[in-house]
Amino acid sequence: MSGGNYRLIRTDSREEGHLDDSYPLPRSLSSLYTFLPTKWLPARPKSHPKGFYESSRRLSRGSDCSATSIPSTLCPKRKNQFFIACCVLILVAISFVTVGLHWDKVEEFYFEQFIMPTPGNACLVDPSSPASYVHWNPRPGARRAIYHCISRPPSPLVDEQLALPAGASLRTYRPLPASCLDSYYTEGSGCTDRQNTKFNVVWTWVNGTDPMITRAKAKATAELKRQSGEYDEEEEEPPVDEEEEEKNFYLFRDHDELRHSLRSVLQYFRQSAKKFVLLTSDFEFPVQYEPIKYLLGLNKHATHPIRGSTEAAAAIHKRDEQAEFEEEYPEEELFASARLGLLPQWLVFDLPEEPKEGEAPPQKQTIGQWKDGDIPLEVVHHAEIYEEYDGTVFNSNSIESQLANTVGDETFLYFNDDCFFAAPLSSADFHTHNFGLVFRLIAYPFNLVDPHHYPQGSPIGEWYPMEFTNFLLSERFGVRRRPYPMHQVKVLQGTLMREMWDAWPMQETLNRRHKFRGLGGVHPVAENHTMVDEVDPLDDKPRALPVDEEEEEEEGKKLKARHQFIKRSLGDEGVESAPIPVPVTRREPGDEDIGDDPPPVEDSDAHVMFLFTHFVIERSREAMLWSWIVAALGGDNDEFGSAQKNAAWRILTEDAKAQELERGKLQVLVERRATMEPWRVQWALDVVGDTLKASNYRFSSQDGDAYSYYTDEKGLEWWHWNAAGSGSTYWPLLFDDNNFSPEIDNRPAWSRCTIDWNVCFDPKLNTASDIFKRVAFEERECGDCILKGLVRASGNLGLSALLPKSDRVYRPQTMVSFAGEGIPPHLPLVSEWDKADFSLAGVFASGFWTREDGVGLREWVQRMMERYRYVLADTDNYFNVITNPVSAEKTFAYVDDHPTVALVTINDVINEYPEQTDRSMRQWFENRWPTPAEWENPALVPKFDPETDPIAFDTFRYRER
Repeated sequence: MSGGNYRLIRTDSREEGHLDDSYPLPRSLSSLYTFLPTKWLPARPKSHPKGFYESSRRLSRGSDCSATSIPSTLCPKRKNQFFIACCVLILVAISFVTVGLHWDKVEEFYFEQFIMPTPGNACLVDPSSPASYVHWNPRPGARRAIYHCISRPPSPLVDEQLALPAGASLRTYRPLPASCLDSYYTEGSGCTDRQNTKFNVVWTWVNGTDPMITRAKAKATAELKRQSGEYDEEEEEPPVDEEEEEKNFYLFRDHDELRHSLRSVLQYFRQSAKKFVLLTSDFEFPVQYEPIKYLLGLNKHATHPIRGSTEAAAAIHKRDEQAEFEEEYPEEELFASARLGLLPQWLVFDLPEEPKEGEAPPQKQTIGQWKDGDIPLEVVHHAEIYEEYDGTVFNSNSIESQLANTVGDETFLYFNDDCFFAAPLSSADFHTHNFGLVFRLIAYPFNLVDPHHYPQGSPIGEWYPMEFTNFLLSERFGVRRRPYPMHQVKVLQGTLMREMWDAWPMQETLNRRHKFRGLGGVHPVAENHTMVDEVDPLDDKPRALPVDEEEEEEEGKKLKARHQFIKRSLGDEGVESAPIPVPVTRREPGDEDIGDDPPPVEDSDAHVMFLFTHFVIERSREAMLWSWIVAALGGDNDEFGSAQKNAAWRILTEDAKAQELERGKLQVLVERRATMEPWRVQWALDVVGDTLKASNYRFSSQDGDAYSYYTDEKGLEWWHWNAAGSGSTYWPLLFDDNNFSPEIDNRPAWSRCTIDWNVCFDPKLNTASDIFKRVAFEERECGDCILKGLVRASGNLGLSALLPKSDRVYRPQTMVSFAGEGIPPHLPLVSEWDKADFSLAGVFASGFWTREDGVGLREWVQRMMERYRYVLADTDNYFNVITNPVSAEKTFAYVDDHPTVALVTINDVINEYPEQTDRSMRQWFENRWPTPAEWENPALVPKFDPETDPIAFDTFRYRER
């Protein structure tokens, strides 16, 4: 792989002749020519060795003065000429030797004198310029692919001097107007800024068959094995296993999903989309290229922002854009900062045209400036969003942990490249300003995730990190089984993701540094699994442990060494750093032993989508309970005595809808609520000109806590198949009169619950914060039932019963003000509930909201609750895994036959007839979403003729759907 394998697309010429030149040169000079525009370089030297040799030979022949044909007066002149020629030859030889010995100085002088003063962009200086798109031939004989040449800052972006307390960087995205905030929570009235939501849509994508991915994965795996002692430090990198590479080619090959996933959003969601962002991989530069250090040094005022950060967050997370680099980068760091970014090869790579004088710039798709109508497409690489980056990442859990750095505080949609829209959808299907985020949860008994400190099975799959993540959630919010987030498009919010990681900062570090799935918490059983990304096996059976005890002990040593490497801070090579602290974990006394009682896992990946969804729901529940117990009933000094307990009893029993079954036990009945009545929902959407197109809202955080309507043992009480044949979670409808029969015994089980007063309000506890911890986390059933009672006491709309009085003012003793503005109210950001101080003094100790005239607790609580608003919805959807042409045909037939299915996810783990399956997938994609986007290269749009290119399944005798 020599420098001649590169080709630079120039910004100043569109002539094909300027794009490549194969004139052979020495390696270093060849690299220089192949990476720089032709106009910056002098004409290539044209030496004439043959002519020079002939002249020397003639001079040497004429040195005989005895020849009769030569006048004697010319003999001395010829001798002088010969002497001069020899001297010239010697000087030339000395010059060549000197230049060769000091070639680095010559290159440096040339760059400083001729290249650096030249206007224009050089590769790696401006990542957005056309000059940064280069051709690279990663596999001999293969077609040249185009990659994006980017520059990664060599040092961390986070300045330790700018470190601020947890929560200091948080913002509320689109807060509710102050004019209607109180009525929204007390009366249940609508409240919105009257603006429809426009989404940034983010895809994560990697071409699993790209040779650069294969080699980067092999190198990263070899490095991990070296660190674990499986290879010697000095041993050369093992060659790529061609058989394994071919296997991965078919297992993880690209089927053109990404192109059609983008098309599906353009077709069915264009009116609600604002920008498309493609987040993809990047790789280290393939060859040691000396002139990179000069190219990177061209711009002494280079900026390296984290994309999407707000102005306040930018002050924390990035360098000052105008800061001047006082010292030059060390050469090894400069080379490490050069990266090649992966690109879909079907994009348009035309060069921009210079507008003619007096004319508008031509409207066309150009390199780095892709747009379809009013929707731009931006390609972002992992190196550009990671605050701490150590090379190519193959772990989706790691990549997803950094998604908040792509679009800032905003609400956005997150796609994998195998997710599609198959029917019209609107912004209300994912988020509204009045109701909040829209989640889709599956709470069948077999889809409730257990909180395991010691998850079993392969860590590569999905359930292993989800069980560990539910353990983290249980440590923070109390132990319970939690529903499975539907395996479809997810809605996320940047500011809430940052708040989530403020609660688990060490877990975010672990996720970020795991290049492969399954590196954390890997038992020897998982060492036998191939470390690859995006594998979700249908039958994920653990392999047997090594039989030989010595072999098992050796495997354990390797595993321990690997874990130590993973947890080591990634500083300079050879420098020993302090280990990364891992989340403190403990095993619950009631947990049952599994198998041979494996050791607890302390460094597994967190499942980011599972963590985010349940973090929002749990923070909503926590805020409501804290509002009532601490802010509304508790005293300024955290007291919670008999007066507060009597007030709590009166609130829960005042309208005779609750009755004391026996001494100390209070039965609470859920009554009908109007929050989610269809006409009321549509009225709120009409205000902003929106409507639900493919979803039905079933439950709102304005009606309490969703978790209180299912049990850990049975999950949701009902489950059914709807008319489209798609599964529904069937969350209870609180506006349905059929659920509220006058005969209490005929009501569903979720409509009633019991509060054991002495268990929930333990007489030994006399502080509001301790009572809050008791009912919110330690005895979750108490908190669930109390919330049902408070919602009932609030009437059919609003949450007035749990709010502090309007004149309740708290005057903190701590009068430390925070310099920032707009820090949203929030409760402690900790990873374990029993380590937090939830008293008024503890919550306000940060000084974020301190005012001399005190803090109005009612508004403060409402501003806290608005951050975590959500609704649960049902949307017709379909998920399947394709393994061969038969499963592919079944999948396509189902989607085609059910036009109401709006969300489709198609995983592929193809193990039979890969070529036929690939062709079947590509043809169905093209038939289903046939309209090319404007950023697609017309010459590379797939074309299928049903008459000449039929898909035959006669081999499988599969003819009927």
